[in-house]
Amino acid sequence: MPGMCRDACRSPVHTLLAVAILLVISVAAQSNNTVNTNATAGSEGLGANPSAYYPTNVAPAPEFAPGRNPYGNLTNVIVDWNLAAQQLGRTTGYDPPRLLSLLHLAQWRALKAAGGPISNYSMKAVAGYAGHFVLAQLLPQNLKDYDVLLAAQLENVTDSEATVAQSIATTAATQLLQNRTNDGTQRFIVVPIAKSGSPAGEYQYAPNQTYPRNQNKANATSYVIPFPLSQLNSTTMRPPVVPSAEFTADFEYTLAFGSINSTNRTAYQTDTAKFWYDETMGNEGITAHYNNVALASLPANTSVFDTAHFFALFNVAQFDGRIAYFTMKYNNLFWRPITAAYQLISQGNSSAGVDADPNWNPLLTTVPEPDYPSGHGTLSGVAEAMLRNWFGTDDHTFTITSEYPALGVYPPTNSTPLPPRTYNSFSAAAIDTGNARVYAGIHFPHDVIDGRIVGNQVGDYVFNNFEQWWSNAPPAVRAGGVGTA
Repeated sequence: MPGMCRDACRSPVHTLLAVAILLVISVAAQSNNTVNTNATAGSEGLGANPSAYYPTNVAPAPEFAPGRNPYGNLTNVIVDWNLAAQQLGRTTGYDPPRLLSLLHLAQWRALKAAGGPISNYSMKAVAGYAGHFVLAQLLPQNLKDYDVLLAAQLENVTDSEATVAQSIATTAATQLLQNRTNDGTQRFIVVPIAKSGSPAGEYQYAPNQTYPRNQNKANATSYVIPFPLSQLNSTTMRPPVVPSAEFTADFEYTLAFGSINSTNRTAYQTDTAKFWYDETMGNEGITAHYNNVALASLPANTSVFDTAHFFALFNVAQFDGRIAYFTMKYNNLFWRPITAAYQLISQGNSSAGVDADPNWNPLLTTVPEPDYPSGHGTLSGVAEAMLRNWFGTDDHTFTITSEYPALGVYPPTNSTPLPPRTYNSFSAAAIDTGNARVYAGIHFPHDVIDGRIVGNQVGDYVFNNFEQWWSNAPPAVRAGGVGTA
């Protein structure tokens, strides 16, 4: 059960940019954006209990096998589907915050509909059917894997129990998916991007980039309404003014420690940049990486209901935290370190004490989106707050791995898996994640510091307000957003 440390564990509330936001999630896999309410376990119409149709010697793909947890000791039906969804994120590129939030919110709501912790129904069956239904709707091309996983989970469930579980799960999942359909994620957003050589501080494309990514996510409708940004009262949180002493300090630090050829960055700091990079196809992504921190931290005796509750809370907060930072990114449109380095160095404006280098490049590839604040800094801050609130303390020792370099990482400087890391607190991991973006040459220090503040605030807000919005019927989506169609 979640810890009771709420107000006492909060970060100080800083002010954020107040904006109206629209959560834009399209949940339907079909081109007409509808939910297939007739989906069952098995594309051939296998009925309520697919275990009757799959012999026990039919093994699922390793990533979809039940009863495993490579990160910790907790194993149950919720963990099974979490790991399955993570694998889909790696292989399909599907958005992890969206996938994991819909998956676990559907499972938690289905379990609540079945009676919650004191349910007389098979919780494994209810959660299994909810997970199967959501993934089959969003990524139907992997349906056979979901079928085999669900069949293994239903091996000792009677046909009558399976029928009731399927009905409860399908009703809850359908209601959720229909609530999140046509809420604007597919809206085309035009964002004005400054041309190369524009005034200092304005976001410009990095070399070989021609289009920004994720601007539609700044126009998403949050799960927890009203959206956290409107609750945090911030009007002063901004990137440093260019020029200013604050920006100069940021610029000097990233230029010195984030260069691909840095002589200031230690080998451990270089590995830190790679450990938390999480940007490439075949990699789990930062949200999934912190789901694995949770899998490494939750005790083995956590109930199915509490596991579903935690991962619903956790991933809803991840989704809402991402809206927060993308809204700020596309409202501030602040330049990336690589642009600042090229522009200032080429104009002879490099700060004193930093060697001008017209060939400066970051250690790792800069993604095509504005700089401030750091997304990794924000989402690790969200995770830190959620875990601290759930456990009632920040102090918790866990060991976590990295998937760097995964598939196709650039630059391919390390094909050897990085060693696992052990942290003694959730905040220590979050701080390390933020530092990683500076060592990678992707962000300035100010970006990750403020990102963590934003993330902590969003995490605390969602933790304390989630239940009032999602314990009963899903709330209606609402309009808003930034940009133009």
